[in-house]
Amino acid sequence: MPDLTNFSLDPLSFWIGMAAATVLWWLIGKLKSQFPGFKNYFQKIFAYVQKRRAADIAYPIKLAALRRAQTEHLAKCLFSLDDILIPPRLVLPRIPGDPKGIPHAIPVIDQILPYTPDFPELTANFGGTTISLSQALSKGANLVLIGCPGSGKTIALANLATEIARGQTEVAADKLLNRTLPIFLHVLDLDFSRQDETGDPLGILIDALESEVSIFSRKRLGPFLKNTIEKGEAILLLDGFDELPVQQTGLYRIFLKEILTKYPSLQIVVAASPDYLDGLLGLGLYPVAMAAWSTKDRQDFLYKWKNAWEREIKAKINDGAKALTNYGELLTGWLEAENKIFSPLEWTLLVWGAFNGELGGFGIHQALDSYIHWASHPFTPRLALESLAFETYMKGVNSQTYDEVENFFAKFHPKNLPAGNTENNLQTQKSPNKRTKKITSSQRAINSLLERGLLIEHRTGLIRFSNPLVAGYLASHILGNDGYFSSTQSFCTIELTALQFWTSKRNTSHWIDAALQEKDDPIYRKLLQAGRALKYSPPGLKWHGEYLKKILTLMHDDRVFMPVKIRLLAMLVLSNDPSIPALFHQLLNSKKREVRFLSVLGLGALGEIRSTNDIARLISDPDSRIRETVCLALSSSKCPQIMQIKHDILQQGDENQRIIVAESFALQPPEGPEILVSALSSQDILTRRAAVAGLSRIKEEWAIELLEKIAIEDGQWVVKNAALQGAEGLNNLSLFAPPPYTPPAESSWLISFASRHGLGIPAGDPAIDMLLFALNAGSSEEKIAAADYLKGFPNREVIQELLKTLQTASEEILQERAYLALNYLLSSDMTDSNQIA
Repeated sequence: MPDLTNFSLDPLSFWIGMAAATVLWWLIGKLKSQFPGFKNYFQKIFAYVQKRRAADIAYPIKLAALRRAQTEHLAKCLFSLDDILIPPRLVLPRIPGDPKGIPHAIPVIDQILPYTPDFPELTANFGGTTISLSQALSKGANLVLIGCPGSGKTIALANLATEIARGQTEVAADKLLNRTLPIFLHVLDLDFSRQDETGDPLGILIDALESEVSIFSRKRLGPFLKNTIEKGEAILLLDGFDELPVQQTGLYRIFLKEILTKYPSLQIVVAASPDYLDGLLGLGLYPVAMAAWSTKDRQDFLYKWKNAWEREIKAKINDGAKALTNYGELLTGWLEAENKIFSPLEWTLLVWGAFNGELGGFGIHQALDSYIHWASHPFTPRLALESLAFETYMKGVNSQTYDEVENFFAKFHPKNLPAGNTENNLQTQKSPNKRTKKITSSQRAINSLLERGLLIEHRTGLIRFSNPLVAGYLASHILGNDGYFSSTQSFCTIELTALQFWTSKRNTSHWIDAALQEKDDPIYRKLLQAGRALKYSPPGLKWHGEYLKKILTLMHDDRVFMPVKIRLLAMLVLSNDPSIPALFHQLLNSKKREVRFLSVLGLGALGEIRSTNDIARLISDPDSRIRETVCLALSSSKCPQIMQIKHDILQQGDENQRIIVAESFALQPPEGPEILVSALSSQDILTRRAAVAGLSRIKEEWAIELLEKIAIEDGQWVVKNAALQGAEGLNNLSLFAPPPYTPPAESSWLISFASRHGLGIPAGDPAIDMLLFALNAGSSEEKIAAADYLKGFPNREVIQELLKTLQTASEEILQERAYLALNYLLSSDMTDSNQIA
């Protein structure tokens, strides 16, 4: 017990303490009422600091994506992408797969046009609905972007990365893409050896982006990226899956599966080939196809190139000489006169070669020769490039290391860089020990090719050719007499392109012979793959004539499915054979309805209906589809006679004919829109209804305002309703976008179908049996939806059931979807004959 006998208080100290405590508690009471304000203030300060720290990481990643996007195109040495860009567009199925449908009117043109994602060139000139990649992503779906080499997949990804980095996406109503972090990578940027110990696939992305951020930010990159992805604010744009050898695709597919499973909030777009998808659709990725360039797109690109060339190049080479004053105008006039079909890459090479003055003829071979000479001269022998591409082909790879390329080039003794040349600053380089190291002739050649864009080097140290079209063309010059072809071989894009170019220079080809003799494949995949060689080959070759004869035989064969015939027609259109228009004109007189339809479609695709004699009889053909296709074929013509015929159809045709013509008028300013506005005053309801349908295709503010006015003032509800739907559709083209993938067992329509038949679907079940049941016993809409789902399940039973549906379907749209699903499945499992025999 403490001794308190001597305890005492100092009065002064006591009262000073009491006063201090009283003041302290008074201050605490006052501050307590202000605490929420202080708390909010410090929270804002903390959030600001966090935002700045995140920006230190996000900004360089966006900048890297933007920088890469602006240098991903072929002519990066001449112009920026913005200078010559034709905004990439996508084509989507004409009817949605979900039986619930889309709550808007689908344009009649889209309902009539066949959907050919593997051959989009066939429908490029008909004015079907296309959407941007940002619009296609607006509902949150993961996409696989399909297209042949040179179709513009890389440019589409680059353009989207640019839009996102700048916050300028086309989807104004959806702010998500405007705040998304673009992770724009090529498959060769991924190093699977750098995956962390936990097996988290995010480590591979972190490693790929590490070099883009400062040294001080690298420790925070992982947490930042994980947090951004989990919040749904990142999108992975993965280019080059179509360039991978068949043996390597599985590794990347597993990576995508793992990252989608662990991070379902990450949105993904993968560029792939229509010829080999290797199970990507089974991951829930929705296939969307690159839209081919129309004649107008090629003209727009030509004038953009001309303007950029005159601004950036002409002043340097002209030096006041009068001889070049009208050079650009002469070239554009010559190029515009060519009525042939080319991919964006092919057209770019042709235009470039023409303006460069080195185009030896108007063909793809000459355009490629001109580009290769520009990119390799004077440091690299052509034979060295051809041999490198051939070795890549033979090894079954799509890239080699810098050292491998250097050692390979050393065999060909590339020319030394002239003394005193400072263009590339390639004379010397610093070795790791700070001593000056002389650059070898092989290194000079490689660095020059990298600078000019013929070769591309990745952060993993791998080097590849800029495009499979270029690599395949170079390799084709070294292939032996048999083209190293095996009838059972699965081809990657480079191998397939090399075979197509190799075949285009020979009278006979084992590859073509095998395709022509194929009897076990009812959808003729090998024949269609080989058919793309037609556009590269002169008509005089023996196999060329045999192939055309085979196509004509199959087009007349009633046992061949219509979707196959449409693609065979695409082969004729793409061949650029000068005799094809005359052949189509001759087939217009066929007694077979299908042949007449295909002929009209082919002439329209080529823009070859130029006189009333071509169409006078077919406008009133007994078959409604042929009558409608005639109107489609007229859609791109501005010939005065044709314009008058279309005006007459708008006033007197049947309902679908009027709408098709009106929709085509919308794409022909200024005359077309003026005709539509004038037609709104017609007393005929069908004419006004058609005019409204046409105005619904004009994506301008005045058209929306006019449609909204009609929706209020017109006296007929059918016209008012069409105007209202048209205005809503113009305001939101994202309605056409695919929704996020829903597993079959969770799909409302399949659950409803199962319950209607007294069945259930266990949670997590792939529901393949139920989908096959719906494919056979469902309504038309349910069969279409089932076919769409089944394209992601490659197995023998699914393939056999889809083939059965293809054989028995009475509705064209169902037959089309069954064909597409079957084709997608066989693009995932390349055992065509074994699976469907």
